[in-house]
Amino acid sequence: MLRTGARHPLVVGDRLDTDIEGAHRVWTDSMLVLTGVTGPAEAVAAPPSQRPTYLAEDLTGLLEPHPEVSAEDGAFGCGAGRPA
Repeated sequence: MLRTGARHPLVVGDRLDTDIEGAHRVWTDSMLVLTGVTGPAEAVAAPPSQRPTYLAEDLTGLLEPHPEVSAEDGAFGCGAGRPA
């Protein structure tokens, strides 16, 4: 980030315990792609330090819009998964 002068970098990876947690440690947004080690169940159950900003099936997720996250009474959701 320092070398490129990136203002809004995005860490993209397929592992919660390295890629996504690393992004958290440097206060950077992250996208978990489900093409590798981590599956949907692990992503949902991830501790706060390993929760990605964005989730995508593969790298084509970089080209797609992502719904805003909403919060209501301590529950979080986005898109069709918005809290009731």
